[in-house]
Amino acid sequence: MAICQYWKDSEKRTVSIRPQSQLNIAEKKCLKNISLGTELPAPFENDFFDVVTMLDVLEHMEEGPALHEAYRLLKPGGILVINVPAYNWLWSNWDEELHHLRRYNKKSLRRALLGTQFTVNTISYFYSYLLVPLVLVRSLKGLFLKNPKTSEFKLSSPVINKIGTLLTTLELKLLESWPIPFGTR
Repeated sequence: MAICQYWKDSEKRTVSIRPQSQLNIAEKKCLKNISLGTELPAPFENDFFDVVTMLDVLEHMEEGPALHEAYRLLKPGGILVINVPAYNWLWSNWDEELHHLRRYNKKSLRRALLGTQFTVNTISYFYSYLLVPLVLVRSLKGLFLKNPKTSEFKLSSPVINKIGTLLTTLELKLLESWPIPFGTR
């Protein structure tokens, strides 16, 4: 899992900002000293955390207050990890079903972060191997269904999961050297 690779020192003090009251699988698996912040402002002191994660969250919230809160919670030199859906041109009914307010590209995410005092070290796309299948599936669904409101990736196959895990592992290795130029995240 991507987050595991970056926090081999699992004792770092981490908070996950998210509207729902549960941590995601990566956070549970990789980060032992993690707290959950489900409301803004989060009930923690200033400069308290080494890491703040906003995984599949920022697209659901008013970004200014959420990013200012992340900045407030981080110790100087702390790290903010964000995962958001990419590209407005990928907007679909599924985004509306998930109550997304927006999608991002590198430029719009950088602009949002710089507007809240963050220094941007790395911005990269991820899941590049899903981009072409996603566009194809959405195009085909658009031809055959008037109002497709289901996920394009609601597949549950051990083979597909293994392939996805392998491709994700390869992308993580690639990310160690340079940012990925396109992807769905």
